Parts: sequence; C-alpha cells; structure tokens
Amino acid sequence: MKKLIVIIVFIAGFSLSMMAQVVLKPQIGLNMSVPIVADNNFTQISGLAGQWGVSLLLGKKFYVEPGVIWANYKNKVVLFEGDEGHDLQYSVLKIPVFAGFHIVGNSKSFFDLRLFAGPSMSILLKNEDNSFRDEYMKNTSFSVNGGLGLSVWFIFFDIGYEYGITDIYVQKEDGYNNSMSVNNIWFNLGARIRF
Repeated sequence: MKKLIVIIVFIAGFSLSMMAQVVLKPQIGLNMSVPIVADNNFTQISGLAGQWGVSLLLGKKFYVEPGVIWANYKNKVVLFEGDEGHDLQYSVLKIPVFAGFHIVGNSKSFFDLRLFAGPSMSILLKNEDNSFRDEYMKNTSFSVNGGLGLSVWFIFFDIGYEYGITDIYVQKEDGYNNSMSVNNIWFNLGARIRF
C-alpha cells in the first residue's frame, strides 16, 4: 500500500511539474524540398513553399514537442531529356513528435538554444498536379527530423532537416518502376506562449 501511495504521489508531482513547463508555439515558415527519385533518369529541381501550424513544448531542460503542421510542397521533376518538366505540388498535414535538449537556458529562459530530433508522419491532403496521378501518391509517409532552435524573449526560430524514410510517390506499373521520397530543409518563426 505504501508503494502505491509513493507511486501516485510521484506521478502526480511529475505531472504537475510538467504542466508548469508548457509552451505553446504557433508558427509559420518555409520549406525547400528536394525529391529523391529512385530512377536516375529523372532530374529534380527543388522549390520553396510555405507551412504553418502549432506545437506544444513539454518540459524544461529536456522536452518533448508534439505538433500539427500544414505544409505545401513544390518541386519540378524532369522525366526525360527534352521534357519541360512537371510541377509536383501537394499539401500534407505533418504530425511531428520531437524530443529535445536545451543546450543554453531552458523553456522558461529569456534566451535559449536547443537541439531536437524525432519522427514525423505526413498525411496527403491534396495533390495539385495531374502529371503525378493520385493513385500513385501515397496517403501517408514517414520521415525523421533533426534541427536547432533559438528563442529570444517570446520569439523563436527553428531550422530543421527532414529525411523521408518512406516514399510519397510509387508507380510500379505501365512499364514504369518509379518511386520518390522527399527530403526538405525547413525554417519556422513563431511565438512562445508560456503557461
């Protein structure tokens, strides 16, 4: 019985301390994606697009940061020599879950510098290019992210790299054997709202 009471007190204390270290992070940013195509005959040209969303930083020195980000991607893919290229434009809902560490400061500091990494799932919302038919676009894809964040007062800036570990586009019929994953560099600027 004593062990149960100690465990309940420990969990309650930990939960309260975590709740005291909550930061809401609304954000807007840019991404520059580079499609990685399995077929070497393809040529890819990266494009700049926008993203926005919100995340919740939970913790002080070490933290977990789940989020929801709407992202638009733009690329140009040249399928063969002489091809003018096809614009690949699509929107996804990204659900990242980062774990991080404050190198300098913490989530309550006026200034902080932090490292973060973690997985992300992307859900396809809209494919805006008919050259890449919907039946070949995957509804979900997965990636891993890593990055660096800087905060001053209530403003933060995050920069990260996303590496696609599953394909977003797969065409294995009609004489084709094409697949494509997406890697991208992203930048977010936003506000820290502390609770």
